Order: sequence, then C-alpha cells, then structure tokens
Amino acid sequence: MNRTQLLEAVKRVLLAVDSRPARPEMGCLYFKDDVVIGFNGLIGARAKLSEPLGFDVLVPAEKFVKLLTDLPTDDIEIQLTEEQLEIKAGSLKATYATAGYDTATHTSIEWPDLAGAPAPPEDFLEGLLMCKFTVSNNVAKGTLCGINVENNQIITSDGYRVASFHSKEKLTDEQVVIPSTLISLLSGKITNWLVTDKNVWFAMEDGLVAGGVPLVGGYPDVKPFLEQVSSLTKKIEFPAETLATIKLHADQMGDIIDADREVKVKISEDQISFTSTDGASWNVERLLKLGRKIDAELTFSIHPQFLTDILSKTSEMLCEPGNNIAAFRKDSFVYITGIEWA
Repeated sequence: MNRTQLLEAVKRVLLAVDSRPARPEMGCLYFKDDVVIGFNGLIGARAKLSEPLGFDVLVPAEKFVKLLTDLPTDDIEIQLTEEQLEIKAGSLKATYATAGYDTATHTSIEWPDLAGAPAPPEDFLEGLLMCKFTVSNNVAKGTLCGINVENNQIITSDGYRVASFHSKEKLTDEQVVIPSTLISLLSGKITNWLVTDKNVWFAMEDGLVAGGVPLVGGYPDVKPFLEQVSSLTKKIEFPAETLATIKLHADQMGDIIDADREVKVKISEDQISFTSTDGASWNVERLLKLGRKIDAELTFSIHPQFLTDILSKTSEMLCEPGNNIAAFRKDSFVYITGIEWA
C-alpha cells in the first residue's frame, strides 16, 4: 500500500477522532475493507482508501498517524494477525494491539447513500466557513455551539457576536443546527447534503462522507441585532497593511489552541493598534495610521483568521458612538461584534 495515499485518507477523517477519548474506541481509526472511519460520538467521517485492506480493525489514531508520517518509504505492508496490526516498511516493523477495542459503535453507523441527495447552493460552504468563528465553545450554551441553517440564511452567535450569511438559494425547508466541529471536516466542494431525523450528512467532491447529530433546542433570535446594522452611520476604513499585520500576529500563535486565538483591536483618533499575547511569555503590538481621525476610542477582540476572511470581503467597519456594537457588511455577509467605547 502507498503510505502517502493512506496518510491523506486518514488525515481527512482525523478531526472526527477524539483526541482525549472518554472511551478508547473514540480515539481510534476504524479500517473496514476499502474505507477508514473516524467517529467521536457526535460527528463521523468516512474516506476511501486507495486499495482495500481486506479486514476490519480499530487502531489508536495518534500513534498510527505519527508512524505513517515518520516512515522512510512510501511502500508499506499492512496485515492483521491474531490480535495485532502489523506494519512493515523496509527494515522497520511496528505492531499495534487490537484486542480489547469494541467495534460496535463504529459498525452501528448507518451511512446513507448520498448520490441522490440534493446538491447545495455553490455558496453554502462559503457561508458555513465564514460564520463558524462566532460559534460558542461553551457547551452550556446549547445550540449556540452550532451553526443555525434556516431557509436561505446561516446564523451563528456566541452571545457576544453574531454572523449572518444569506445564500442565493434556499438551503433547507426545516431549521437545522449543525455541530460546528462537523464543519472543520468540510474542505473542497460539497456535492450533496441530507438532513434526516437523526443526522445531517455531507458528501464531498473528494469522496469524503461526513455526518453529525444536529443540536436540539430552539436557536435564540438574533435578528434584532442584525436590524441595528442599518443604524450604524460612522465608517472606519482599515488600512491596507492590516492583512500583513494580522498574519504577523497569527504566526505568533502556534502554541495557542485555535479557539483561544484573538487579536485585540483598538481604534483611537487617527491610529489603529493590533495586540496579541499568550499572557505570559510574549506580546506583540503594531500601530497603523487611519485615513481620517475619529472623535472617540473603541476596542474589540477577534480571531485573526476570521478578521482576515472578513477583510477579504470588506475593509470597512460600521459603528455609532453610544452603540456598543460594530459591524462589517458586504453583500450577503454581516458580522457584528460587541465593542467598548472609552
């Protein structure tokens, strides 16, 4: 078997594997014939292998991926003995115990045939990716941990920020709240998607099938915040150097988990500052000049990649003295964040 092709398939499903599993099986990759499956109890993903292995087995994901990454050759052999998975590459031989893992959870997944499922609008994935950064990471917030899809609109909020994307076409007849972790598996092009009474499923152009359990419960009404955008009359143009500045900050954040990465933005008179820190060992700040002076001072924080995505659409921020929200708006996308006025 080709190591590189196997590693590519494994990495496609890896985000559906639990890195800190409550049960050992949830931290494993499941190989079955010509597919590899990752499943953590909430989301699952299945990718095709370049050739069938001819057996079913669970193998610890983290160690297996590290081994595949470090192997010195692309020509490898994989076989299942009595209670071990054996991998050979040149003079190297590695074995993983397979006894004690229960495959029942993985084999119980009912993967649907998505060939006849509807194709979503071309802008569906764009909307999901643009809105995912305002999802809450606090499980106590229920459906705010998901992405709300209703009619032709995608909405997310963590209680402090709101993102909205209007698709050019209708997305669904019924409201569905998609687990945000499921979106991390979607790259490339969505060819089909399906919402059932138990799951939401996506088929990708590269053959990946991913699904998850929708979040249950009503999604809070954030439309009153969206309606306020039209009352914001002050415009602040972010300087052209902002993108390079945000990249500088993002490059410093390699040791910070993605969910905790943020840049603090401060706008005062004719300057805008961008600051990031890990709170202990490093701090980075850069000042840029604004095109015109403003008569107040405001601050807010934002994920660096999200700000990069926003600025790819518009460099103009809307605000209004006395109103504690600011917004970026361009065509079908709106992002609202809470701000503090000095």
